[in-house]
Amino acid sequence: MPEGSDIDDDEERARLVALHVAKAIQTLSAGLAHEIRNPLNAAKLQLELLERRIERDGADPKLLEPIGHVRSEIDRLGRLLSEFLAFARPPELVRRDHDVAALARNVVAHEQALAAQRGLTLELAVPELTGFIDSRSFQQILQHLVRNALEAARSHVTVAIDGDDRHLALHVEDDGPGIPDQVRARMFEPFFTTKDHGTGLGMSIVHSMVTLYGGTIAIASRPTGTRCDVTLPLRADP
Repeated sequence: MPEGSDIDDDEERARLVALHVAKAIQTLSAGLAHEIRNPLNAAKLQLELLERRIERDGADPKLLEPIGHVRSEIDRLGRLLSEFLAFARPPELVRRDHDVAALARNVVAHEQALAAQRGLTLELAVPELTGFIDSRSFQQILQHLVRNALEAARSHVTVAIDGDDRHLALHVEDDGPGIPDQVRARMFEPFFTTKDHGTGLGMSIVHSMVTLYGGTIAIASRPTGTRCDVTLPLRADP
């Protein structure tokens, strides 16, 4: 028996087990999201009807305040369900030529509110660049990476994008305290999180989408910050 074959077999078995676990979690997540979304939509509709009735009947306006809180929580649950579905059923890539710089600017502009709320600087460096990509997944990948960086940063987050005829490279870097090795090793596990709030699916979704592209993702961390590098091929392999 060739030297090291036992180790290779163990690694292959571990990979297959992890694959089956991930598939089972995806199936569970899809079913759960479907079962919850319908009553959630019904609750939101009833809430809107109640709000209209209060306004029409001239009832105490203070009643609208708790309704606003409930609507906010329903919207938050809706976003969580969207994350579940994005993880459970990754969409097929629909590649077209897109203005990468414009897509990146849209994502960063959207996340500026979170940066301002946390007193952080969020900067983007991207040349005029066109890429044969799926715009939706590209923006989701970038948004998750930027949001993670903002939640970790002390003062600033930088986003840089470059590329050539064959690849597109995303670089997101923060100046936070870094990620412990034991956490970094589990970052792509579904539902794994060290945060008080959140699903623990953000980086799993990123990993799933990068894999769909046939790309790579690498995370380098130190006590002065973390850098995430994603490379996406601009043409699917034949």
